[in-house]
Amino acid sequence: MLDSFVILIDSREQLPYRFADLTKARGGSPLIVPTRRGTLASGDYAIVDRGDDMAVERKSLGDLFQSIGQERGRFEREIQRLSAMRYAAVVVEADWETICSSPPEQTRLTPKTIYRTVLAWQLAYPSVHWWMCPGRRFAEWTTYRLLERYWRWFTIHEERWEPVPEKTIS
Repeated sequence: MLDSFVILIDSREQLPYRFADLTKARGGSPLIVPTRRGTLASGDYAIVDRGDDMAVERKSLGDLFQSIGQERGRFEREIQRLSAMRYAAVVVEADWETICSSPPEQTRLTPKTIYRTVLAWQLAYPSVHWWMCPGRRFAEWTTYRLLERYWRWFTIHEERWEPVPEKTIS
């Protein structure tokens, strides 16, 4: 069936989306979103049995600043692993206006550093797409829709897809 897929949530994800209270576009009837916890090599969310070629990494505002600051090396390695996939996304629970005007109080990074790093990484890793969302709820919806659209595309076009080529990550 085309619209039956299960979202795999990484077991290390500390504040997972519940995908509750989502509704269908037409008619507004509730969506039933099956999820399962498990371990992903990269990212926080994927589709069961598709975790090797598509994943979504979630970042709150505080996570974004910490990941680009104190955990920069580890996070860039994560971005490198994500770049080996057919499609990957980093979904941030803050838009650019919030990132630039309301950085976390405890950070020593400037918003300019975040902005320039994201721009540089978008060029260095073009298969990793960055989604800056105006809040957690919108980010949850975006994560669901990315997974759903990928599932639909894969299901319809599977026979045309070649396996994801192996990439060497240094």
